[in-house]
Amino acid sequence: MAMVTVAHAQLRIGAKFGLTVANQQVTLQDGNSTEKDFGGSHPTFHFGVVTELPLAKKLWLRPELLFSGKGSRWRLDNTYSPSYMEFQAFYIEIPVNLVYRHTYGKGDHVFIGAGPSLAYGVAGEDQRDGIHSDFFHEGRWRNFDLGLNMLAGVELRSGIFFSVNFTPGLFNIADKGFNYQPVFDGATKWRNSAAGVSVGYMFKR
Repeated sequence: MAMVTVAHAQLRIGAKFGLTVANQQVTLQDGNSTEKDFGGSHPTFHFGVVTELPLAKKLWLRPELLFSGKGSRWRLDNTYSPSYMEFQAFYIEIPVNLVYRHTYGKGDHVFIGAGPSLAYGVAGEDQRDGIHSDFFHEGRWRNFDLGLNMLAGVELRSGIFFSVNFTPGLFNIADKGFNYQPVFDGATKWRNSAAGVSVGYMFKR
């Protein structure tokens, strides 16, 4: 009971928001050759709740519950004029990071960590030549995604913190209904990736 009380007393809760630069990698199969390509960066945002639970003196478990934007932008060249195709998606995302914290000065500290990031797509659409479609409902993309989140940051003794993160996707999110011919003819895999910059505040010190 005493251990539970101590852990509860040290549980920290906060909030954060920030900017995300998202992108996606597509793997194309043409006969015996395989080609990988990245789209153009898609600027978006994220916000949500942060918690921290102590595991050891400098080791913390840091689960987060976020609303996160992802996507990409592709330039489609043809004989007459280029056009663009844009993918934008929003996920409920749960990164669970194992974090090492080092305190310096009068209570400021730096932190670095990594862990899995589970996500579920709640809204998304592609846009091309003024035509919009929902790729989650149409079975083009899978709703579930999994990434590896890596983060680092600094927290001031006031509770304000600044952090950066990078989350490459590990799962192929292309579903059975994935079909963007002839633009992505031969596409076999489609993966998210995202880099973010955040500012936040921890309420319990």
